[in-house]
Amino acid sequence: MKWVILSLVLINAAFLGWQLSRDQEVVVGVEAVPETTTAAMVNRLLLVSEVESGVLRQRRNLPSSKPASAPPPPPPTQIPESDKETASVSLEEVLAMPPDSDRECYTLGPLENEDDISALSAWFNAQGSQATLRDDERREVVSTWVFMGPMESREAADARVQDMQAASIDDIYVIPRGDMANAISLGLYSQNDTLQRRVSQLEARGFTPSVLPRYRTVTASWFDVTASAAQPMTVGVLDQIFPDLIIRQVACRNGPIAADPAISYNPSDLRQDDSYSDNATGAALDAPGRSGTQ
Repeated sequence: MKWVILSLVLINAAFLGWQLSRDQEVVVGVEAVPETTTAAMVNRLLLVSEVESGVLRQRRNLPSSKPASAPPPPPPTQIPESDKETASVSLEEVLAMPPDSDRECYTLGPLENEDDISALSAWFNAQGSQATLRDDERREVVSTWVFMGPMESREAADARVQDMQAASIDDIYVIPRGDMANAISLGLYSQNDTLQRRVSQLEARGFTPSVLPRYRTVTASWFDVTASAAQPMTVGVLDQIFPDLIIRQVACRNGPIAADPAISYNPSDLRQDDSYSDNATGAALDAPGRSGTQ
């Protein structure tokens, strides 16, 4: 019985030693794992004592692997309801029009005769050009008033008239009243050549006149024409048929062509005094002398 108990004690001691030896091997195996770097160990937490100080400084300088958060997208632009229809129309016009390199655009006018308008419209259709008729109001010079500005008194105006008459200048009239009282009217002229002669005569004899255009508002029609560059508009032929027609090539736009500026006589070599009101030209109409038909 004694030997049986002793045998059991020895067996238990041997089993305990074997268990202790097995646990140490497992611990050693677990501690040896860091020597082999795997993807699963990239984010493993380490104690400070396990890492050298130089490595710690290097890891602090590494950029964060977390991507920067993108800024929130801007809110969509709200288009007012009133502009949506305009925007869609403009887009349709752009898509409908050929590129500028494939087309030529003109504006032609002014036209006041219905027969001329009908003839031109038919001619554009025969040419395969797209023509749009528009009405345009413009100021037109009907005559130009030549005068000497108001003098300080009627006596001074009469003395100036005597000087001009002594220089063989006629058709002179002193305006007696109104805004232009004591001014000297020297005639109204509707023809450029007679106007130039009158001004040259006065300047040659030592007098410096002022000129003031008189306007009227007229309504005329203009054609805005778009022609294909492959089949351009024959401007030369059109100019022969309508010699008084103004034909201008303009930049092609996806909309109405701007109205042509007012056609007026405004020679740069003549001095104009714009400080006088329209009452001045009214006084000129009442003044005798050269008529406005010259």
